[in-house]
Order: sequence, then structure tokens, then C-alpha cells
Amino acid sequence: MELLPAFLSTFAILIFLFYYFSKNYNYWKIKGIPYIPGAVPGLGHVWPMIFLRENFPGMCKKLYKNAPGHSMVGFYHLVTPALLIRDPSLAKVILVNNFSSFHENQIQLDPHLDPLLSTHPFFNNGDAWKKSRVRVTNAFSTRKLKVLLNSINGVCLKMSDYLSEKVSVESFAELELKDLFSRYTAEVVANAIFGIEGHAFDDKPNPRSFSEIGKVVFESTVLNGITQNLVFFLPKLARICKVSLVPPGMDSFFRKTMKEVLESRKREDIVRNDFLQIMIDQEKVNHENIDESVIVSHAASFFLDVYETSSISLSFLAFLIAHNPEIQEKSREEIKKVLCKFGGVVCYEALQEMTYMEQVLNESMRLYPAAGSLMKICTEEFQLTGSDGISCNVEPGTILVIPTEAYHVDPLYWPNPDKFDPDRFSEEQKRNRNKFSFLPFGEGPRICVGMRLAVMQVKAAMVTILEKYSLEVSSKTQLPLKRDSKTLMSIAEGGLWIYVKRLVDF
Repeated sequence: MELLPAFLSTFAILIFLFYYFSKNYNYWKIKGIPYIPGAVPGLGHVWPMIFLRENFPGMCKKLYKNAPGHSMVGFYHLVTPALLIRDPSLAKVILVNNFSSFHENQIQLDPHLDPLLSTHPFFNNGDAWKKSRVRVTNAFSTRKLKVLLNSINGVCLKMSDYLSEKVSVESFAELELKDLFSRYTAEVVANAIFGIEGHAFDDKPNPRSFSEIGKVVFESTVLNGITQNLVFFLPKLARICKVSLVPPGMDSFFRKTMKEVLESRKREDIVRNDFLQIMIDQEKVNHENIDESVIVSHAASFFLDVYETSSISLSFLAFLIAHNPEIQEKSREEIKKVLCKFGGVVCYEALQEMTYMEQVLNESMRLYPAAGSLMKICTEEFQLTGSDGISCNVEPGTILVIPTEAYHVDPLYWPNPDKFDPDRFSEEQKRNRNKFSFLPFGEGPRICVGMRLAVMQVKAAMVTILEKYSLEVSSKTQLPLKRDSKTLMSIAEGGLWIYVKRLVDF
């Protein structure tokens, strides 16, 4: 009998916790909106992500498939009601037509914990977003992209030398694509931002290697997976635990490097054609004194834009080209033809004329988008009505999820969606398709500000490789591909391994 009070107290506590964590789970039923059943108390429908069983885009794709025939469907992000947008036409309403009601991204960073990245346009809102976006957008004008291409071409030469050294040993090289292209994009960051050597193509450990710095944040590990989940999806707990996306060591590295470069340029009166110089010139226009904290923050934002998303896109692009020899050869022929027209120079105009390469890239991003979902917050009440007649009065604070990865493989918009077919992105086929069924960079006023830079550096890298080398898939690649569940981004489990072989002409 002495155990009875303890048992009753424990039972009462469990009942209370169950009620507390489940009290919102009738929200969508009361509103009369279709919803996904089976919410786990306290975790809702996102428990596979919390336990690193599945990444967020993959989880959303499953929710999408479990609710066919609906324009929108309710689910629960932990204990918070969230609305999954299944109709691309509604994505247009949210991202473009009624942007003012949904202008905030759900993922935000604490400026005290992540001062470097918190000023990035993706993580900002309101006036801070407008100000930071204008700064970065100006840095990516056509004229300035042409300037940055000079640095990118220099990095391409380094990558070419790296491949030549690897291939010369046995007439071919077996390489993991994410590793190769992380080196490439890390060196782009070092050269195009700071105008310095990034040591990314060094095989020996180097504490100043920009690729090693990038791995600290983005490498697929359990620790990084937990960190990303806390920072992006459990921000209150992240604040309590003082967890940041950018470790203090990386923060110090960027600030120290920036300080050294700025002092060197001031001392030696150096002017370079790189992103840093662009930001310095912009600061001089608006201020008498250069604000180093603003510049280093935008440099770190540039690192985020260039390093991880572009290396992921390049990895899957090269893998799919290796996996489809006919498409590889057609891409190579276009490269030869265009470069011949421009005297062998990889200039901005030459890359613009490589339209088939862009089709191949778009089809690759359709199948394997670097980030497969968009999360918005409703900021003012709005009546959202789908083509199926479902109408939802969306209240401020409601999370809306646009599952772009699910759109990209829905047979309703993409016949035979698992097939790799670049012709889907011919001008004729694009005209006959809902534009919002393909959203690799987002859309509307918050479309990815570095989109054109990303496409330019991806094309430049593939020109460098395909001009001299053929690619074949290695047996070390685990087929069919499976996504790594420990990261928010799309990374292949086990890696993407290929053989790189020198073409006979070279």
C-alpha cells in the first residue's frame, strides 16, 4: 500500500504530460482541414527527424505522399500546428502573390549565438532583411559576377592541376565527388572572397584549409545533425544549451582572417577583384569608416551560399552525368562548340550560351535539390483556398511548409519522374508546366540571392572537368542512392564515387 501514493502521483504526472503535449493535436480537426493522423505526444510528426531517422525534406516528402488529392494538409511540428502545402499554385500565393502575409522564414538564428550568419538574408526578417539583401544583391550584379568569374577560373585551374596529379598515377583516379567539390567551393570562397590561398586542394592536414573549416559545420555527423536540429527546429532549447551553428573556433578563424587581409590591403594599398573588395567599396559609399563586423558577416554569409549548397549540387550533377554517358557526351560537345566560338576562354558570355548544360543542371537539381523544403511563418491572417475547395483561415504564427523535393518528383507534374531527362527543361516543356513545381532556389522576393553565382561556378567547374576527362560511376557508390539522415541538406549515404579518366585528346 505504501507504493500506491507514488504510483498514483507518477500516473497523474504522466496524464498531465500527455495532455500538455497533446492539447493542440485537435487543431486541424476543429478547423475542418485534412490532417495526418498519428502525432506522437510532444514530438508531433517530426519525430523521425528529431531521432535522425530521416532528414526534414525526406520526412515532408512522406507526409506529402500520405495525403493524396488534397491541396493542403495539417500536421504537427512538435506541438505546433503546421500546414503542408501540396499544391504548387498555393506556393505561388505564399511566395509571391501574398508575400506580405508570409514574408518571414521559419528558420532563424540567434544573433547572440550566431553573430556571423544571423545577418544572412535567409535568416533575417523585416528591415534587417531588406538592408542585408540589398547589400548582397548589389554584390551579385552581372558586372560584378564577371569580376568574380576571374577568381573562379583561377580555382578551376587549381582543380585541373589536382585532377591531373591524381589521374597521372594510374591513368585514372577514383574520387568521392562531395569531397572533390567541397575542396573546389572552399577554394572559391578563399579566392573570390578574401583573395587568398585556401589550401583546399592540399591532401595534408592544414589548419588554414578552408575545406577543413567547412567540414566543421557541414560534415554529416551525429553531432552536427543534433546541432542543426536544435538550432533550426528547437531554437528555445538551443538558446538554453547555448548551441550555435557556427562553432566559436570558426567564428574566430573568419574574424582573424578578415582582419589580416584588411590590414594587409590597407598597409600595401592593394585593390583586388574579389567579393571582399566589392563589400569594402559598398561600405565606403555609405560610411566614412569601414565597419569590419559588417564585412566579415557578409563574407561568412557568402561562405554559406557558396560552400555547401554548390558542392552538393555539383556532386549530384557529376554523378548523374557519369551515370548517363550519352548526356555526358552531349554536354561535352556543347562545351567544345561554345569554347571554340569564344577562343577557348571560359568567360561569362560563354557560360551563358551553354544552355544544354543548364538543362542538365536543372534536371539534376530536380532529382536532388540541395535543400528540399521551404518553411514560412504566417505574419498576418490570410484565407488560403486550394483548387480542391479546401479553405483555411491561416492564423499568425502558423508554420507553412512548401515541400519542394516532393513537388520535384510528383508524376502529376513530371511524367516518369525518376528518369534523368534534361529535355524536361527545354523552353517548350517549361512553358507547359507549372513554374512552381520546380523550386530549387525558392521564388519571389526571397529567392536565393546567390542563385546566378551558384549556376556560374557550377558550370565553370563542369567545363573544366568534361573538357579533359570522362566520368564513370565506381562500384563503391551505393546504388540505389540513399539520403544521409543526419543532415538537413541532401547528401548521399556512403558518398558518390566515380572514376575520372583522361580523354584521349588530352
